[in-house]
Amino acid sequence: AQARGYRVLTTVFEGGHPLEHYDWTIPTAVVLGNEREGVSEEAKALCDGGVYISMNGFTESLNVSVASALVMHHAVQDRIRRRGFHGDLTPREQATLRAVFLARLVP
Repeated sequence: AQARGYRVLTTVFEGGHPLEHYDWTIPTAVVLGNEREGVSEEAKALCDGGVYISMNGFTESLNVSVASALVMHHAVQDRIRRRGFHGDLTPREQATLRAVFLARLVP
C-alpha cells in the first residue's frame, strides 16, 4: 500500500495518536489487530504510525469489527468535514458502479 502512495496506520493499545489527530483525506490503509493480541510488532514496524480509538471508562479494547466500523465512520466524517464530500468517484463513475451493483442483484 505504501508503494501505491497510501499512508499505513496500525491500531495500537499504547503510543500512537487518536483518530482525531489524522487527516483522513490522505489515502490511508489501516491494519487492525485482534482484541487480545493487537497487531504484531513486525506489522507495526512496517507502518507509518499508530492510531487508537479514544475510550472512557473501563473498556480497554474493542471487537475488531466494532473498531473497524468506528475507524471507517470517523474517516468518512473527517473527509466530509474537510472536503465537503466523501469519495473520489466522478458522477459518471458513481452511476456506473451503481448500475453494476443493481445488475448483480438480478438473478
